[in-house]
Amino acid sequence: MYKRQEAFLPGALASLAAQAVPLSCIIIDDASTDATPDLLAQAAREGKLPIRILTLRQSPRSHPAKLGALAAAEKAIPPTPAFLTADADMRFPPTWAAALYAVLSANSSLGAVSGPSLPKATSLWEGFQRIETASTLYLVAVSDRLQMPVTAIGNSMAVRRSAWESVGRWHSLPPTLVEDYVSVSYTHLT
Repeated sequence: MYKRQEAFLPGALASLAAQAVPLSCIIIDDASTDATPDLLAQAAREGKLPIRILTLRQSPRSHPAKLGALAAAEKAIPPTPAFLTADADMRFPPTWAAALYAVLSANSSLGAVSGPSLPKATSLWEGFQRIETASTLYLVAVSDRLQMPVTAIGNSMAVRRSAWESVGRWHSLPPTLVEDYVSVSYTHLT
């Protein structure tokens, strides 16, 4: 059975608060009907992680689902040279933000860098998702040899602002059906 975001959110927020570098978060709540709003309010009160919560009461037809959340977040992202994105059902090691930013900083030709992640499989369905994700990561890794376009998995990504702006940000992308999203702004980029 699919777990609602409320089951994952406390772990995601705790892992973001435990980063080796300080972060501030922009969290998009796309009209959750579970306990997500209460969990976000509690996390904001605790103050372990600076959080700005944007609530979408309804995704616009032009930008449904995750893309609507991304389009809403883009106005709130501070004017930093780069920022991170993360899905709400992820848990990150304490070095996640610093490592992604280091890779992005080391190569000025990169517009984005993705952190690989594999879901844990505790059911048959989750096992199929793990196989699908592993296959996607493999195709990304060998894309140069196969002469395929390279992509990044958005559940764990550092994005260079100039590259993001050069493609028209998220609001210019065509609609896509994807899941809940958290946009994390890295506060100490130079």
